[in-house]
Amino acid sequence: MSKKYIIAKSLASLALLGALGSSAFANPTSTAKTKVVPPPSLIDSLTLAYAAQYFGPSITNPTYATSDATNDGNLTDTQNLDNTFLGGYKLTPHSEILGNFRFVLETYTKNQVQDLKIRDPWISYRDRKFYSNGPFNVNLDVRLIFPVAPNSRGNLNTGIRSTQIATYSVPSTRLTLGTFTFVRANVLRGDVTGLPNASFNFSSFANYQMLPTVGATLWSDIVQIDYWFGNDIENYAIPVSPGVNWDVTPNFSLNPMLTFYPFANEPSWEKTTIGLFISARIL
Repeated sequence: MSKKYIIAKSLASLALLGALGSSAFANPTSTAKTKVVPPPSLIDSLTLAYAAQYFGPSITNPTYATSDATNDGNLTDTQNLDNTFLGGYKLTPHSEILGNFRFVLETYTKNQVQDLKIRDPWISYRDRKFYSNGPFNVNLDVRLIFPVAPNSRGNLNTGIRSTQIATYSVPSTRLTLGTFTFVRANVLRGDVTGLPNASFNFSSFANYQMLPTVGATLWSDIVQIDYWFGNDIENYAIPVSPGVNWDVTPNFSLNPMLTFYPFANEPSWEKTTIGLFISARIL
């Protein structure tokens, strides 16, 4: 699987987490008549959600998808549906403890073979208002990763990852600008070469809210680095993904998008792919 598949799903998971609001919490403030508001019930304090990202075909060839393993944007016949279930407990209206279960359904379009792959789960502490000042907000997520996936068992003791999402809502406009960064360190078992010692990602994004439930989106993974001790650092190809986000209901949204590689050696429509991000909040 290409690096983009790994990174993009990380973004998808956090994009969903950003949509998890605090409406389930009762308002603890009292009225002028000192009306007592009951504390939230257990069900009000729980979080349950689902996110999926479909990595679809080339827009000119429905049997192929684009890999960004090199700047050439080589074509492959693999298309993926990356699924994540999230569950957790709200500590405050803007912070929570979360866990996940993630699996990827791969379809090889040439021979119609499907493969189910389990990914490493994690437990995280997340604060959606780690720092907030007017239109500027920083969202913090710190994860402890467990080696469950086949390529992790026997190779990885654990992984630690810190993710930051910074957003700025431009005053008097419908435009929101943001950055997404994460740093991950892996604690490996012995002299392992199949997993990196560390990873770093820097992405930028924008959303223009055209209608109350429809926004134009733009995302680009500018820096995507995996580092092995003793090796040179090399960035992966830079994808750009314009799309449209539609809040079908307050708890369900769809975000179709196109992904292309403008800095590839030979950019083309054939190397532009269709994708879809789905998010749903159950609790």
